[in-house]
Amino acid sequence: MTTSLNRMLNAAWRARNWNGPLLLLTVGNLTLFPARVAPGLWLPALILIGGAFAALFFRRRSRKSCAAELDRLSGAGSCLEACLEVPEDHPLRERLLREAETAYRGFRPPPRLRLFPFCAGVWILSFLPFAVPVCPESPRSENRSSERSAAQTEKKAEGVADFADLALDLPEPEIRAKPLDELEWGGRGVSSRGFRSIALAVYVNGARKKELPPDESPDRKGEIRFNGYLALEEFDVKPFDLVSYHLEGTAVTADGERKILSTPQFIEVRPFREDVLTPDMLPGGLESAARAIDAYSRLSLLLETQIELNKALFSARILKSRNTPEAGKELKALYPRLCADQKSLAEELEKLLASEEGRLIPADAVNHLELSLSAMKRAIAELNGGGQ
Repeated sequence: MTTSLNRMLNAAWRARNWNGPLLLLTVGNLTLFPARVAPGLWLPALILIGGAFAALFFRRRSRKSCAAELDRLSGAGSCLEACLEVPEDHPLRERLLREAETAYRGFRPPPRLRLFPFCAGVWILSFLPFAVPVCPESPRSENRSSERSAAQTEKKAEGVADFADLALDLPEPEIRAKPLDELEWGGRGVSSRGFRSIALAVYVNGARKKELPPDESPDRKGEIRFNGYLALEEFDVKPFDLVSYHLEGTAVTADGERKILSTPQFIEVRPFREDVLTPDMLPGGLESAARAIDAYSRLSLLLETQIELNKALFSARILKSRNTPEAGKELKALYPRLCADQKSLAEELEKLLASEEGRLIPADAVNHLELSLSAMKRAIAELNGGGQ
């Protein structure tokens, strides 16, 4: 048999007989190393090594069967297998060898029949972990290591920055309620050193009214939960008023105390009775009524946009209170966007007030909208100054 055919057959024979056992032995060796310190791994390691020897003896393949497999993969009939069966001095041997060389000229065995060197190398490398000695530590060295780990843990704890956060869970972020409704509110907090105080700050149409403490305010560190009740009757609200509220807390830090805010939520006060309003019920005819409804729709959209901007502004205030480099970067990028959005909203309100639809809005409502426009312009000036 020629050298190239013989080399290919030997490589396929070694791969078929040794690849599986070598891989099992590799995994077994790698499991034996940690088993010296974790006794529970001894049994899996021994099972893997025993499986390797079982595979070596019970799945052993002969050169003839490997030749038959190569003939099947290459489509060479039985040329290579016949070359192994005929004796060296058989008159047909030369012709069979030529046919086998022709059939295998462009054939390349699949990777699984050529990976024996790789598997053998991995198996040899699996012995390297055993070169690392595992020496039992003396009691003195154990004490020193425990002291070092305790010191490192304490140093790491000192290096961790204080953290604190507050968030509202109840009620929903934006709801509608009647002037006499009493609502349950609930919140949660998390801190590294605990809170000195927690309260719910309530505003009506932007004016601060009251601070409501929770029924029970846990002062422990870690995660806490608390709740209370919000009676709208206490604030003398009227239909169409906007009530906003958020949590304010004083967190304990290594340097003293720090004020913490939550994202605000809103309640729209609705009338005691809400009838369906249709264009034919409005004065001035259907066309005028349709324009009025369009104006009110635009006002509703402006209010929703302003509420979203208020939430974004509170997010900026929360970032500012954290006083960290990461929060400073986010804050620096947030203020220009807030200013641009608030300016766009003020321009939209100014256009509505100057439009024909704006003339259909009641005079009292126009007065409130003009006050809102002035407040928007003051907010733009403050945001241009960096929110100071």
